[in-house]
Amino acid sequence: MKIFFNQSLPYLQKLVMVSTLIITIFLPMAVSVNSTSASTLNPRVYSSGTREGTLTINLTGVTSYKLAEIFNNVIKTTPGVVESRRCQLYLDQKRPRSSQIEWQVTFSGTTPFVLESSIYNRLKEISGNSATTCMVNGTAITLNDHEQQILKAIKPWQATTHNLRFIETEIFADNLPRSRPNYGQPSVNRWSDYPNYGFE
Repeated sequence: MKIFFNQSLPYLQKLVMVSTLIITIFLPMAVSVNSTSASTLNPRVYSSGTREGTLTINLTGVTSYKLAEIFNNVIKTTPGVVESRRCQLYLDQKRPRSSQIEWQVTFSGTTPFVLESSIYNRLKEISGNSATTCMVNGTAITLNDHEQQILKAIKPWQATTHNLRFIETEIFADNLPRSRPNYGQPSVNRWSDYPNYGFE
């Protein structure tokens, strides 16, 4: 360190030497931080096609808090879901089409499309069960006939690698676009006309 305090060295030479020393010490640390950040932000893709990352899941058209809790429980217990956080809840009985629930989900070892299928299959299992009571977070919830019908009407709607959207199809039945050309046939606005819509 004595060399830096040597009065005979020109100021510019001292400045260059100090700068070189600082770069030598801190550059490896900066590279390490950047590589760590990149591995955190970018989802890892496995050889099987499964991956890990984050995903937004939306549910539109449900106005019942009880059904929202059931859907929340289905998401949390879906294989591959590491963490699920509900970040929006808006239920409007008078305007069901504007009702929105949103979750931010962290997943691992699976794909968004497998998650979509798993969530939908679990919903079908619950709504198709003859028993009217299901367990949600250790609590028994009893569904009436109307609530079971609404649960049956929840279907996948849109799916991307970053977002899954489910809707209560009975509420939107009168204005859902057809998934195929009608070739001169009269237009029929029933969900049954759109088999497996939402899956890619």
